Amino acid sequence: MATTWPIVSARLTSLTVVQGYALSKEPFSFDLQPDSQLEDVCRLEGSLEGYEGYTGGDQLERWTCTVWLARKAKKDSYAAKRALDLSISSLTAAVAADETAGDYHVGEDVTATVRLPGDDLGYVVASVALPIELERDL
Repeated sequence: MATTWPIVSARLTSLTVVQGYALSKEPFSFDLQPDSQLEDVCRLEGSLEGYEGYTGGDQLERWTCTVWLARKAKKDSYAAKRALDLSISSLTAAVAADETAGDYHVGEDVTATVRLPGDDLGYVVASVALPIELERDL
């Protein structure tokens, strides 16, 4: 069976959920959700960055998968930030370990950020952008 973006996205979602994160109900933002729904939630977004065709019918697709994580800050936002830093590192390692079985490749330009949106919001948001390459038979 050929590897496609929906298959890879499902694998990445599974790796994130295994770490204890639930899928977010709000599509592209944590801003509109009540604080009570922001305990360890995640959101995955994928975008096709380009592709190359090869002689023989193979095609290399380049995707960027951005994984967003949110966690309640409770009383110590820096503890929540440190926990999200650890979650991002663990998730990146899990994705890299899964790439062979998942028939995709993670590029080297992984970028991650963790931001403290402010004490009034009560949660911390992290994101990691994973460059994913898949080779497909055409």
